[in-house]
Amino acid sequence: MLVDILLQILAYYVFGILVGLAMGRKLGTSWGHLLSTTLATVGITTFFISVVFGMAVVLLILTGSQIGSAAFIVIFPLAVSIIAAVAHWHWLKYINFFSTTVKISVGQITVSQFWPYAWVSIAILAVCFLLSLGLIQRKEL
Repeated sequence: MLVDILLQILAYYVFGILVGLAMGRKLGTSWGHLLSTTLATVGITTFFISVVFGMAVVLLILTGSQIGSAAFIVIFPLAVSIIAAVAHWHWLKYINFFSTTVKISVGQITVSQFWPYAWVSIAILAVCFLLSLGLIQRKEL
């Protein structure tokens, strides 16, 4: 399923580039830079989606509710973005996946600045994996 999402995100960016060219717009940068930025954005977006999916899987195992976990996938990124904007809690930037992806794609966050975000996401993914394993072992099938 994650491969499908990766391909859909890649298609979104590729078609955006093609439509821009068809409309007569210039690239604004070299092909190499454009492609590297596009591929980095696609990879990072897919990675962040996998983190949210990991949290949703834990919720699914805990509650058994497919609707709850599906709603979580949509509500969590929106809720974090809204809370971060309203409350100005700076620590939320590490789990504000949508905002981070946008900042990376427009160059506000460099690769060297991205690592703290990546490590927090990897830690969340690892905790979700371990929680899922533990919950599945204890769950009566």
